[in-house]
Amino acid sequence: MVVLKDVRIDADFDFLRSVEPPHGTGSKRGKYVFWRVVNGVRDGRNSVWETFRREVFEDDENRFEKFREQIQSVDAQIDGIARTIFNRHRFLTETITWKFQRNRGENMHIDNLNGCDKAAQIRLFANLDNKPRQWSIGRHWRHYAEREFDRAKLSDAVDDPCDFNHRLSAAAFGVSTDTCREPRHMIEFEPGEVWLANSALVAHQVRGGDVLALVHHEYPYRSYTDPAESLPALLKNLARRRSGAPVPIAEKIRTALQAFRLKRAA
Repeated sequence: MVVLKDVRIDADFDFLRSVEPPHGTGSKRGKYVFWRVVNGVRDGRNSVWETFRREVFEDDENRFEKFREQIQSVDAQIDGIARTIFNRHRFLTETITWKFQRNRGENMHIDNLNGCDKAAQIRLFANLDNKPRQWSIGRHWRHYAEREFDRAKLSDAVDDPCDFNHRLSAAAFGVSTDTCREPRHMIEFEPGEVWLANSALVAHQVRGGDVLALVHHEYPYRSYTDPAESLPALLKNLARRRSGAPVPIAEKIRTALQAFRLKRAA
């Protein structure tokens, strides 16, 4: 996890907290994408805007326009932060998801992200509530994967990182409605605070919070600073070690070259 301590989002947190989304209740409230880019083509998601206009603001144009301005302003700010940090990457998809959920606690877990076998995903979070958002952070994926690999028979899922993480979370922490006893570090994010976490590789838990925006732009794994630390590579290495298979010479060469490049860059 990386917390951007000197970065804050400028927004009307009281107003955003007052918005009641059109679907679901409590932590089951819907997640909303107001725009998305795929292969360079931007989709403005007019149907999502219209749903909020009719069902949330009941055609109150003044409040709806304020809502639209807040969404567009925040999206531009966090998209800009992501692009500044990951300026060397070519994004395959660009998505920002808004969550108006009333979270009062969930179990520790590791995300099983769709498509995590094919592309890396930026996970940049911004607290848009008018009060702190509470999280807990556990250990890195490798700790739980090593511990649970044999006991939970995770070898059956080594060819599918998404399914592997789904099984790993269940084995390490139990079902989502449970509260496991795994050690964790608690942290609070102030209104407007921004942080990054590779949620497919770090155990985490939302303990409380109501309004959040999440950048999850995808980019090729080959652009990883250290490809050996990507989820597919870690899973492949774990499976090979547990099976006792030798490391192919070509992979040894790639690893050595990558280590050399990282040393020179440092």
